[in-house]
Amino acid sequence: MKFSYIKEVERLSLDEILEHHLRPLRSFNARRIFVLLNELGEKALTTLDLQRKLEEQGVLLKKKDINLALHSLARAGLVERLPQRGKPTVVEYDGRYRFDLWRVREVGRRIYRGLMNLTQVEPRGLVLDETYLFREIDASSEDQVCETLKHLLRLGRILTLLCCMLQRGRAGMSSYKLAEIMGIPREEVESLLKGISGSTPNSPKLVEVRRERSLRGRVLRVLGLKEGDEIVYRLTERGRRYAEMLC
Repeated sequence: MKFSYIKEVERLSLDEILEHHLRPLRSFNARRIFVLLNELGEKALTTLDLQRKLEEQGVLLKKKDINLALHSLARAGLVERLPQRGKPTVVEYDGRYRFDLWRVREVGRRIYRGLMNLTQVEPRGLVLDETYLFREIDASSEDQVCETLKHLLRLGRILTLLCCMLQRGRAGMSSYKLAEIMGIPREEVESLLKGISGSTPNSPKLVEVRRERSLRGRVLRVLGLKEGDEIVYRLTERGRRYAEMLC
């Protein structure tokens, strides 16, 4: 499966960003419109949409001023005008007139996110819905997507393990039992939980680990199949707080 990669973003140099893409953002009008287009997401907006939404924020601009700002943003490669015209998309409108439709280009979204990170202001809350996910996939290379999905899968399994232990209460659970519930190899369970057991200086201590003798372990040891001890996990207080919040 191939994912499109935005080469134009890769090729941006510092000079291009400062002298070309950021130039129109020195204008208050262009800056407010650029932020608003990004805040409203993927929707294509008309000048009437922008005018009404800006009015809600206490910013009063004439249609002429909005068009001037949009064209300056378009020349900088941050937004684009769609070939078709249409009715307003976020405000009520009963007229027949069709307006130009505008939307943010990928370069504009990248620069917006960079500016928000620079000012330590999140452009959106923690968004993990399918629209956001697949938009990010379209803007990434195949290798980046595969690596991200591996991390998401690993985090999802860790969360499921925490939920399993939370349901068990204060009693511990062995890696054998967790592997049986999860349907994954015991070695993978132990690897996942090692990362949240405080075994390295930077890892969180969400679970306690200890070895216990069990009837099953003793039988396996007699048969020469496995070691006699089982690895048992219990949630720490911190792990319990996280599990109660997330599960």
